[in-house]
Amino acid sequence: MTKLEVINLSVEVDGKRILNNVNLTVESGEVVAIMGPNGSGKTTLFLTIAGHPRYNVVGGDIRLDGESIVKLYPEERVQKGILLALQNPTPPVPEVRLSTLITAMINKKAGKRITDPPPPQVIAEMTKLTTELGLKPEHLSRGGVHAGFSGGESKRAEMLQLLMYKPRWPCLTNPTLDLTWTV
Repeated sequence: MTKLEVINLSVEVDGKRILNNVNLTVESGEVVAIMGPNGSGKTTLFLTIAGHPRYNVVGGDIRLDGESIVKLYPEERVQKGILLALQNPTPPVPEVRLSTLITAMINKKAGKRITDPPPPQVIAEMTKLTTELGLKPEHLSRGGVHAGFSGGESKRAEMLQLLMYKPRWPCLTNPTLDLTWTV
């Protein structure tokens, strides 16, 4: 059984202690909600788990299936199945189409070159999920990830990326409610 463990985790940001001796264990298949007021450290916890370089672990450990991931780079954590989706998606990148970004993510995960064309089954799944999420197939070829998308379309595009990547430990954040669950 897969397990994510946060053990006595203490984190500083810009020299200021934000988390102090936090413990959390999540088994695969479990749904966990972490609730608290703004500024209580929910997003800090998830950004630290994801490996954001601004968040300095000064004590404790983060383990995935018993292996410490504290010293891994964010992209190595993604390769192990940890993915973070923030309340506000990343800024648009005009040069990158949504389908191109998803293809690159899937290819990287599979150990292929990010520019390799996607297999037909990936295109079929991407198109199917696009429609199920309330987007139109033309959104996939729209220039610029999230560029020109409404707020709802932008969040749907982010969910499409998440569903296509199939991370083992996706984390979605909201300023007053953070969720972690397995797919």
